Amino acid sequence: CPMKQVEEGWVPDFDNRYFTEDIPCTVAIYKGVAEIVGVDTPAIDEVMTFFQHFMGKEYVKQGSLCGHDVAETMAPQAFGITCLRDFGVSARGAGAGA
Repeated sequence: CPMKQVEEGWVPDFDNRYFTEDIPCTVAIYKGVAEIVGVDTPAIDEVMTFFQHFMGKEYVKQGSLCGHDVAETMAPQAFGITCLRDFGVSARGAGAGA
């Protein structure tokens, strides 16, 4: 965890890019795609739920990527993609035109 020095010593730096960029721009994508294809993500849920509190954000709500700040992420849900068909992919994996 990135740290910053304060008068009392060292504390986590929740303004570091590991939180401000990596969670909404990377971890949220994994969570969003997994949610669309029906794969549980308990470890991702735990990480996002824990750290979003310190970031003052709400991405995951009751285990789903539907929190108030999802639109700030790069997750498919931020762009209105909520099912495989929105990706142009059938359930069997072929492209929409196939």
